[in-house]
Amino acid sequence: MNNRVYALRSYDKCRRVMNDELGVEPTAELQRMHELLKMGEVLTCVSFMDNK
Repeated sequence: MNNRVYALRSYDKCRRVMNDELGVEPTAELQRMHELLKMGEVLTCVSFMDNK
């Protein structure tokens, strides 16, 4: 499994746990990062901050 697939699966698992146990959704920034990853964008901390 490559890092992108792992990151997408990790996000989905984390989102489910946050929603089920805490009743909250990820922040807008994390949701945006997830959308960029789904579109195939290669993200680094610097590139993500530039896309805000």
